[in-house]
Amino acid sequence: MKLKFDATMTGPKEHAIGQGRINGIDLTNFPDNARFLGNEETRIAGIRNVEKRDGVLYVTLEQKIYMTDMRIDARCGDWIDAADYDPTQCYVKAANPQAVELLTSGQAEYFQDTDGAWTVRMIEEVAV
Repeated sequence: MKLKFDATMTGPKEHAIGQGRINGIDLTNFPDNARFLGNEETRIAGIRNVEKRDGVLYVTLEQKIYMTDMRIDARCGDWIDAADYDPTQCYVKAANPQAVELLTSGQAEYFQDTDGAWTVRMIEEVAV
């Protein structure tokens, strides 16, 4: 199974993924060459859409973000293997040019709040 994450303001803190299930939704019998764009049940579970190509499931999940002082204008990240999913990893990518520049230069970092939402924050230097 391959996963991709889309930024949302209301996604779950983390996803329960394993044995063909995501957040309680069983995807093991999903038909090949089919695409599902979601319904109320899957939206509540943080699943945006499901597609199966050549026997491989491709699932787009929600990853919660929030805006602080810096808008990150997040976009989908890249596809990952479901086995590599780590709930402490930010998979959406900042698209705001200022945020990207600060991340690239090492002046900012992705940060996860206690409710699971991700943002970009400045790295504070500690005076010695």
